[in-house]
Amino acid sequence: MAPFTPRKKKEDTNHEFNYAEAFEDVKVGMSVYAAAKKHGVSRTTLRRRIAGGNNKVGGPTILSKEEEKVIKNTLDELAKWGFGFDSEELKRLIQNYLNNEGRKVADFKFNYPGKRWLENFKKRQKITKRPAGNIRKARAKLSYGEIEQFFKHLEKTGELVAENVCRKIWISLRKKLKKQKMKQKKL
Repeated sequence: MAPFTPRKKKEDTNHEFNYAEAFEDVKVGMSVYAAAKKHGVSRTTLRRRIAGGNNKVGGPTILSKEEEKVIKNTLDELAKWGFGFDSEELKRLIQNYLNNEGRKVADFKFNYPGKRWLENFKKRQKITKRPAGNIRKARAKLSYGEIEQFFKHLEKTGELVAENVCRKIWISLRKKLKKQKMKQKKL
């Protein structure tokens, strides 16, 4: 038996150049099939490029570009105020948004986005994960005016975000109260 030798792949150094040449040949009058064969490029890709269609792979997104942009801008604004959302909270935000809009998404179980959808959303919107860092005591002190300004901003963002932020504040307060009770029981 002969020893195994892997197949050598064709070198594809002028790939884009080949498509450009094939495109020019089709403009002159050559058929798509003949141009693709002559230049060694994919016939279907050449046909799609000639038609000027969408070069994106995959299906349409669940939310429109405008909706995703609004959600991303809202997340950025909330991060400026000191309220970062983790993945689960972001999924709940999307679920509440879809429920409030009265939309049923077949790809989501109970309108709750999955892990893969969330990863793709973060890639599309260029959302990066930043670790939480400690802040100085001077910055942690809030004045009455700053708190008032926060709630004015919150009113502008809309009911959905306000509902989720208030829920988050309530949960964090409950956790703090539980921790305090646990400390008191230990003493």
